[in-house]
Amino acid sequence: MLWWYAKCLHDNNLKDHYILPSTGYDFQLRYVPYKEMSTIIEIVKKQFPKANILPHHSYDFMSDPRIDQHKSKIIREKRFKDLIDTNKIEIYINATTESPPIEDGDFGGITRNRNNEIFISDNISKNSALKNVNKKFLEYQYKKYNLMNSLYPLTHSCINPDYYGNPCKYCDWCREKYWAFGMYDRKQQKSDNYFAERVLKYA
Repeated sequence: MLWWYAKCLHDNNLKDHYILPSTGYDFQLRYVPYKEMSTIIEIVKKQFPKANILPHHSYDFMSDPRIDQHKSKIIREKRFKDLIDTNKIEIYINATTESPPIEDGDFGGITRNRNNEIFISDNISKNSALKNVNKKFLEYQYKKYNLMNSLYPLTHSCINPDYYGNPCKYCDWCREKYWAFGMYDRKQQKSDNYFAERVLKYA
C-alpha cells in the first residue's frame, strides 16, 4: 500500500498530502522485521521523491508476550488511537486483503471478517482498500511493477518464524503466501536479526 499511495502522490504532484507509515510490532513473535520495513520505506522514498513521506512510526503493542490476547487488543487499540490523534490523521489506510477462496483450501487461521474493525477515533475515515481482493492480486501487482526483486524479499508473513526471521512454512500465513506467490518469506541471515536480544529475553 505504501508503494501505491506514494506513486499516486508523486505522479499527481500532491504536495499538500503526506503519508505517515506506521507499524505495530508484536513482540510475542520471535522475529520483528523492523529493519525490513525501514528499508522498504527508504526504497519508496527514493523511487517517488515528490511524495511527502514522514518518518516511520513504530510501536510495541506487546510489551510482555505472556499478556492475554484481550488485554493485548486493548493496548494495541489505545496506542493506535494515540497515534491517530497526535498526528491529526484524517484517513487511515490498511493493507488487509480478502482471504483465499474456500475452494482453494482451508486457511482458517486467516479468515478475515470485513466488519471486524478496530476502533480508532471519531471523525476518522478508515479505508481497507484491498478488502475485496486476495493476495494473488498483490502477486500480480508486484510482477506488473517489477517489485519482486526489490520489495518482495523484504516482506514478512509468517507468524511463527525462528529467531532470525526464517518462515515456518506451516502456519496459515505462510501457506497463504505460498498459495499466492509460489514462495515463502525470504530466508534470513543471522546478521539480519535486528531485535534478537530484545526478543530473546522473552523466550
